[in-house]
Amino acid sequence: FDSPNLSLDDMNTVTADKDFGNAKVKINAVNGIKNLVVTIVTDSDGFRAALADMTFDQPFDLAYPTEKAEEYIRTLRLPYGAQVIDQTTVDFDITAFMPMLPPFPGHHNFTLSVTDNNNITETKTLKFTAQ
Repeated sequence: FDSPNLSLDDMNTVTADKDFGNAKVKINAVNGIKNLVVTIVTDSDGFRAALADMTFDQPFDLAYPTEKAEEYIRTLRLPYGAQVIDQTTVDFDITAFMPMLPPFPGHHNFTLSVTDNNNITETKTLKFTAQ
């Protein structure tokens, strides 16, 4: 996992006037990606309700999203399906997601679990505080 403008170890503060530019995490898997599972955990009731309205199943696999989640994944311009399966590098780009966070003050964690084709799993949690 690598990111030019997001902290992968510490909290990222998000405000309405903060521009993250391209909020991307580069995921590298030498053996190719088998699954890329995303789990979103929030302490904001409003954000939790917004996710429920978008019918995101929790957790969701970008390699094999459910049909109902696929529409929203496309809208948010997240990689999925063939853009993930067997790829050795994937940009997990949440730039389109960032403006959705400030209206929901609180802590929002995006856990990325990547399993490669040798069944080795690495996990990283992106932590955001919206103010």
